[in-house]
Amino acid sequence: MKIALILSLLFLGFNQVPVPKPTVQKQHQLCGPGSVTLVASKPVEGVVKWYTKLEGSTVIHTGNSYTTPTLTESRTFWISLMDSNGRESERVDVVVKVLDKSECD
Repeated sequence: MKIALILSLLFLGFNQVPVPKPTVQKQHQLCGPGSVTLVASKPVEGVVKWYTKLEGSTVIHTGNSYTTPTLTESRTFWISLMDSNGRESERVDVVVKVLDKSECD
């Protein structure tokens, strides 16, 4: 009985469909210091989570959009999608490049 239960749990764990990643414009540019609103869309119901690092780190925001603080240098943010079962997708990077005003068109 215990072996059957363990095998069932292993089978369920290995055959779970991964949570789809949220979609987002991956590159943004600012002409000099400023802030930008980043917007993600979710392919399934769930909560979009925003991070400052690929792994670990505290959630800095939840929701489909995030307005950055004023950025004076380029930064990368990371987003994931937590589904209704509490499973989280892989993180997706979002780069905000802050250009020197002399580089702007």
